[in-house]
Order: sequence, then structure tokens, then C-alpha cells
Amino acid sequence: MSLSGPKSAPESRPCSLCHHPPRANSGPTAAITSLDALSQGTASGCLSCSVLSAGIQSVVASSASQDVQPLDSIERLRMDINMAASGQSLSLTLFDRQLEISVFAQPTHKTPEFDRLFPNVPIGVVDLPQSTCSDASLEWVVEKLRQCDNNHTCHRRTSGSSGPLPRHILDIGSSDIRLRESDVEDGEIAKYACLSHCWGASRPLSTTTANLDIHRHGICWNVLPRLFQDTITIVRRLGITLLWIDSLCIIQDDKDDWRQEAAKMGSVYQKAYIVISASKASSSEESLFGGINDQLEPSTIALPSLGQGAALCFRRSFTHSPGYMDHRLVKSSSLPTFNRGWIFQERFLSSRVLHFGPQELSWECLRTSTCQCTPSTIVDTGGGTVGTYTLSARRVLEPKAVFNHGHWRQLKEAQLIKVWHMLVEEYTKLHLTFESDIFPAISGIAKIFQRSASSEYVAGMWTKSLPYDLAWHKETLSDELATENEWSRRPQVWRAPTWSWAAVLGPIKFLDMGTGLVTLCKIEDAKCFPYQTDRTGELSGGNLSLRGHLISTSINYRSSLGQNLRKPFELFELDIMERQVGSVWADYDSSLPGTDHIPAGSVIQCFMLATRIDSGSLIMLLLRKSGYDEEDGCVIWHRLGLVQLSKPPNVRLEAKDYWFTVFKGRMSDLTLVKII
Repeated sequence: MSLSGPKSAPESRPCSLCHHPPRANSGPTAAITSLDALSQGTASGCLSCSVLSAGIQSVVASSASQDVQPLDSIERLRMDINMAASGQSLSLTLFDRQLEISVFAQPTHKTPEFDRLFPNVPIGVVDLPQSTCSDASLEWVVEKLRQCDNNHTCHRRTSGSSGPLPRHILDIGSSDIRLRESDVEDGEIAKYACLSHCWGASRPLSTTTANLDIHRHGICWNVLPRLFQDTITIVRRLGITLLWIDSLCIIQDDKDDWRQEAAKMGSVYQKAYIVISASKASSSEESLFGGINDQLEPSTIALPSLGQGAALCFRRSFTHSPGYMDHRLVKSSSLPTFNRGWIFQERFLSSRVLHFGPQELSWECLRTSTCQCTPSTIVDTGGGTVGTYTLSARRVLEPKAVFNHGHWRQLKEAQLIKVWHMLVEEYTKLHLTFESDIFPAISGIAKIFQRSASSEYVAGMWTKSLPYDLAWHKETLSDELATENEWSRRPQVWRAPTWSWAAVLGPIKFLDMGTGLVTLCKIEDAKCFPYQTDRTGELSGGNLSLRGHLISTSINYRSSLGQNLRKPFELFELDIMERQVGSVWADYDSSLPGTDHIPAGSVIQCFMLATRIDSGSLIMLLLRKSGYDEEDGCVIWHRLGLVQLSKPPNVRLEAKDYWFTVFKGRMSDLTLVKII
């Protein structure tokens, strides 16, 4: 298809209907429009409206066998600009049919006139391998390994780090596959690969105390699930003879072996030559491999008015890792591995990950994030456009560049606190099959982060930054993701003290600390008791002792609106909130019957934690009495939630003086508070 359009140079001001041309090299932005608006722009002579409309219609027409729904002229769509790791991207999402379209150009399509009208359209690849197990795909992987080995030194930086190695590993160097003891001398091991995968509803083939000797002698190919077979095939083709798979290399019914090997998990993935991520597979019974069909072939719209060869390509978007807008909307990924808690640290601790997606391969190392539909020459997260984005944007666009030890070593204390908070926020969005895995599944990251934090680790927090780390609250989810179990109850089995974010279920978020905090309390002690010697693993208990001021308040519950579940910030009504502006977040729904129920009208306490330096807002922990500690001579408390009150902007008093004046008469003297 060809669109002639105007002969003159494109307008420098954006069209109000299609929002083009956008500002070049801008950060992630989104705009809402409609097919009808694009049609109006086309009728008015806007070339960008015309080409975008034509491209959408072409993709919808090619997807007709899948989408029986006719194209509605009033259908709304969202334009996402620069929300990919490359720093340049344009995608279109049709809301009604949930169709996402990628817009790109080939190098020969770009002219100076084209770049002025479409400055953020990336270079894309048209001719892609039909399968992720093809020879062409293997050549792509080998080239990525070569580039990384020669130019990035990612693996050399992590493989040379200190840390324990796995006790068992699979020898796949011959036709006989067997489990053997790692042949480790002086802390070294031959080059090996790891598999990162979802177990699924049923446990995959596993090593137990009953079959350990059998697996040491040999594992029959026919008993291996399809995913394991495919992984062994691709790893062998890469010339690697050792493979680590969690279900086979950890004795699953030996709790001691499991805890010991789980404590090594971070080191195991960190030292791996490459990690194979079965991103598209929800269980071990599915295949590792994927591919493309004719409906994913791009449509090309020629634009001769923008120069000889100028054109735009439109294609139904491939399934990529979650993007910036997915993060903003708190959306789950359609790739199963990106929703799993254990796989979080497997991805970020490894020096490089090869993701096997539904249509293509994706590559992540400490410097580069790319995929087969993106030319490798334009994506390197060591610099470029993405490097100018905010830390909040970079955590999504280039997470391995932000969540790695090399980056952490360069950060100041305030930035380190922010990065840890980001890590926890991302991690708590993910699913764990066993709730008790909340600390083991992130222990590897905690161990590596501790080298930069230089602080004691206590229940997912750091003693150096406890006032900041305690200021967390339950995250508000989008309606389509919210379920009762995500926040209304505590974990079924105790796994963390109530002051820890791990004591609640589902996503949490830390308060924005602005330029910092002024603490209103003294941290007397913070103790945690691990099941074994690993202080980053499972806990059997923990307590936090603070000395500060308590404010009594009565608690009531807001009424539900229809069948809608109340969100964490909609549950509590506190009498101290009268004539105050602020927010109250519940850790769980204490209005429900059960052991954690609190009757309406009960008196609870607010513990004054800190004030923000810039805004003067007051941060308090919401506590309920749980018992009395005879030894320490103090009341024992459970945390219920978090309170933040806003200081009026016209008040000239220092924040501490102001809040002490506001609550004079109902604020306790300095009191020792022990929270468990």
C-alpha cells in the first residue's frame, strides 16, 4: 500500500488527533485517540493520521480469521511511545479487541523527512526465523553469546564472584543423562547452564530420597517431560554438557537438603554460563519452543512523499516481557515465568538469560536487552536514550541494568534504599506456590544486595534504613486483578513478623520519601530467628523494639459499595482522621471473622514513626495490642496498617512541633513498643 500525502515538510507541532510528530527522544508517554479521530485527521490531510489508520486496518484485515469482530470507527486506542527497552518504540493498542500492534521501519525506509514525522519509530526486523529451535535461531543465540563474551564480560564478572556451587548437577554430555555430584575443586566448576521454568499445577519429574541412586546411574530420556527434553537439546547444541534443573538437582523431600540448596540458589544462577528461561511454558509438559505464522507477517505502508523508499511497517505485536505501561497498570504478564516469585531472582542474578517466548527469542545480559524482532546493533543498555530516563522508568525498561550488583555499588545510600524498595515492590506482585517461600525465593538477591548495603538483613529489610523500610503499605490493584485473597487475609501459616512486608499477601508499595525522613522514634532492637544459619531464608520468629510516642484512636469500618471488594485504603475509619487530610491503609481485612478480627469501635494505637523533610507529612504505624512481655516489661503489638497525614502548606512550624501540638493531650510519653 502507498500513501502520497502532502508534498511539503511535516508540521512541527503535533496533530491533536494522532499526536504526531511527538518530541524526539522523549521519555515513555501514552496518548488516547480513536479510529474515528484518525479518519477525521486523514480527511483533513494529516499524513500521520492517514498512515496509522491504514496500518491498523491492514493488521486487522490480516487477523480476520482470529478476530471476527468488525472494525468499529469509534473504537478507542492507546499510543504507547518509547516504552520499550530500546528507548525508541511505538505501539498501538485497540481497547475493544485487546489487539496490540507494533509499528517499526527498516533501515532503508528511514529518510530525514520520515524521522521528522516519526522520530520515535524504531528499526525492526521483517524476516524472522519461523521457529525458536531453528538453525537460524541457534545462530542468533551463538552470536549474542559471542558479542557478550567479547564486549561485555558479563559472565566473567559474575562467574568469578565468591559463593557456593550446587551439590548436584545433570551430566548431559553423552546419550546417558545422569545426576552427579558437582566436581568442585577450589570453588570452580565446568561451564554449565540453568533452566528457569514454571512447575505448573503438578510437580515435574523430581529427585527424591527414593530415586536419588537411580538418577545417579541414569535418567531415561522417555521419562523426562517435554520441557526438559527440549532444554537438553538446545543446551547440547550450544556445546554445554552440564545442566542444572531445580526439581532434579535438589532432593525435593529432604527438607535439610532443600534449605541448604535454596540458600545457594543465587550463587548457582549467578555463576551459570547461560540461563534458559522457558518463558512461554506454564508447566514442564509444554514445549520450550515457539514460532510465528502468516498472521504475524508485517504490513508495509509506503510513504513516497517522505522520500524515496520511506515506509512504515505494522505487525501484531509479539509477546514481550512486561513493558512500562503494563507496570503502570499493574498488569500480569502473559508470559508465565514473569509472574513467578522464584524466577524473579533467577532472572536478575544470572549474568545472561535467553527467554524462549511464544514467537521469538529474547536476550538479557547486564548490558543488553534485545529480541529477534529488534536489530541487535541498536540496543545496548550500557548507554543511549534509556540511560537518560528516571530510575522508575529504567526499572521496567532495563531491569537487569538496574537490579545488579555492579550498578548497586555505584549508588549512594538514598538511591540504594530506593532500589531495594523497587525490588520488593516488583517481587511482591509475583506468585508463590508455597507462601512460606517468601524469603527463600529472594534470598539470593538479598545476599548480593547486602554487599552494597553493608547492613544487617531483618525480615526483608535493612537495619540501616528501617524507618524507610517500615513505611510500606498494601498496593491497590486494578479491578480485573483484584481478588479477595490478594489482601484480605494474612498468610495461612506464619512466615514473617507483622512489621515486615512479608507478613501480608500480594503487592506492596513503599511511601515516596521525597528528600528524606526525620525519625520521631528510636530503634532499640530488631531480631529475626532463621530456621537454619541462613539469615536470608525462612524465619521461625522475629521482633522489633521501638521507643516513641503512641496516639490512641478508635477504629470503624467503611461500608462496602455493592459487591465490590473494599481496597486497602477504603477499609478503616479512624477518629484521629477528623479534620485531617491523609490516607490509611489496612494490611488485611480485620473486619472479617477469624483470629485476626478486630470489632468495630475498638481502641488501637498509632505509633509516630517519622515525618518527611520536604512536605512535613506524618507517617505512623497502626498497631493492635497482642500481649505483654514480662521480661522486657512492655506491651507486645501486631501491626495493622500504615497512616500518612498531610501537613497544611501554610503552617510555618517545624513538622515535629506541629504534629506534637496537634496531638497534644492524646499522645503518650516515650514508650517502649515491641512488635512481633
